[in-house]
Amino acid sequence: RKENIGITIPAEERERGIQRQIAARTRAEGLCELEMERVRKDGSRFPAHSVVTAMVDPEGRVSGFVEIVRDLTRRRLLERQLRETKEFLENVMASSVDGIVTTDLKGHITFLNRGMEEMLGYAREELLGTHISRLYVKGIQEARQIMEVLRARQRVENYEMQILRKDQEVLSIINSASLLRDGEGNVIGTVGVFKDLTQQKRLEAKLKETQAHLVEASKLRALGELVAGVAHELNNPLMASQTILHVIEGELHQDCPNKDRLQVIRRCNERIARIVDHLREFSRQDRPELRPLDVNVPVDNALLITEQQLLDHQIHLERRLAQGLPPVMADPNQLEQVFLNLISNARDALDEKEGNKELLIQTLLEQRAGHRWVVVTVKDTGPGIPPEILDKVMEPFFTTKPVGRGTGLGLSLCFKIVEDHGGMLEINSQVGLGTEVRVLLPAMMSTG
Repeated sequence: RKENIGITIPAEERERGIQRQIAARTRAEGLCELEMERVRKDGSRFPAHSVVTAMVDPEGRVSGFVEIVRDLTRRRLLERQLRETKEFLENVMASSVDGIVTTDLKGHITFLNRGMEEMLGYAREELLGTHISRLYVKGIQEARQIMEVLRARQRVENYEMQILRKDQEVLSIINSASLLRDGEGNVIGTVGVFKDLTQQKRLEAKLKETQAHLVEASKLRALGELVAGVAHELNNPLMASQTILHVIEGELHQDCPNKDRLQVIRRCNERIARIVDHLREFSRQDRPELRPLDVNVPVDNALLITEQQLLDHQIHLERRLAQGLPPVMADPNQLEQVFLNLISNARDALDEKEGNKELLIQTLLEQRAGHRWVVVTVKDTGPGIPPEILDKVMEPFFTTKPVGRGTGLGLSLCFKIVEDHGGMLEINSQVGLGTEVRVLLPAMMSTG
């Protein structure tokens, strides 16, 4: 039975005159192609792709129409699923705090998520189309290295590297990457996930430094206990020596030639007594005690302990301790620890030099940016520090000394102590000429 094709067209479309429009267009152009809803026998509707062609008789007149209809239901379902999947993946990538970047085979950036934008400080438009090596601290060399691993293993996992923000800040990141393939399995690019480890690295370094300081503090505490014991043991024979010396001096006649020799022994005993008393005081303190202090006192105390060592190492010591300096608010033991360390470093440096060895210890008052600073200078004529490592000498565990002679904690501890006192520690050095370390401490305001 013949039926009008219109029964497969929704009623609202028939009322709109869609059939007339299709016929008119087909007559004029010979072909009409469109997508629209169609109606099945059971009344259900489905999306369809329709191609209507005009049938022409020998005289060239349109005698009818041929229509080919394709059901688009499955295609529309697949398109919707693809769109939903795409939106889901875009949401996942957009919400990721880690940076996600894709590149083509030549390394040009084709996509980056919001996490990568925020990590780098760039807008997406500034990076799309640029080469990925632009972001790497090591540049194209690193990009090639990663690509070689990808080609060999198909993926890169937990690759630690450094990248540059727009403001030139260096970020420590861990990168995992893999090859991107099309539906036929052909490699079309790469995708990488960048996790920022900068803050984690800083916290780890801080933790390591804190642990090192605790270990050093524990060593100093144990050393203090040992020193206290040694001072006590030295004091007993010293008192006996002084007593016997006093008795001998009393029994000598006025012109005895040994009298001057005994005076030398007495002065040596007095020096030992001062050192013992000072070691007792140095070992007694557990907690920092800040009080107004003449900076020359901890300098003198440090030299009291080290002066003979410097002489034994053929080092000429020059003191220039200014008198009448304003006091500083400081812990004398902690400052003495700083000066002992600086003098020890200078001694070790001078040991590496042949010929004239000089060490200058100087205190002075300096005006800088409207503030008064009490300055302690330790300047040697040693071999100096190369410029490429000068910025690293105050980092924990960095040392140029042979194994067994240094932990790399000395200068970092000095820096921390001086910083805790509101001061600054400056290092100037020239290879072949020597090194100058300056400790600047804020001078107390005059109360007069």
